[in-house]
Amino acid sequence: MPDPAAPQRATGPARDGRHTATGPAVRAAAVTVDPLLAEHLAGLHRGVRTVVLTRLPGTSEGTLRDTDALLVLAGRPAADGSTTRPTTVYVGADPADDCVWERAVSLRAEHVVVLPAPGAEALLRCWLAEYLDDGAA
Repeated sequence: MPDPAAPQRATGPARDGRHTATGPAVRAAAVTVDPLLAEHLAGLHRGVRTVVLTRLPGTSEGTLRDTDALLVLAGRPAADGSTTRPTTVYVGADPADDCVWERAVSLRAEHVVVLPAPGAEALLRCWLAEYLDDGAA
């Protein structure tokens, strides 16, 4: 059985043209074309699943750079029994990138983190713990 924390390759287009990945239900998914970034993000929390694509479908050039990733955190259970809404984090890998916020907004990301900026990895770990460990950071 493959390691569930290991980066996963897309299996190909589904009937509706979207790419799918094999494995159990995912509460945190990182999509990128950079296998090193995917490995790094998967190492931040055991619950992060990564999909490494050869091309990012449905994006125009400049929307998501090849060195960046989009991390989607599924909604988590709330105290009242409902589920919080999902959140999206744009993960940039170039601290000198002046357009990271513009790309994040175009993808409707709610947060931006630039690695290896000071504190960025700790912030990501905190968010992942909050979302994936049901609030137990």
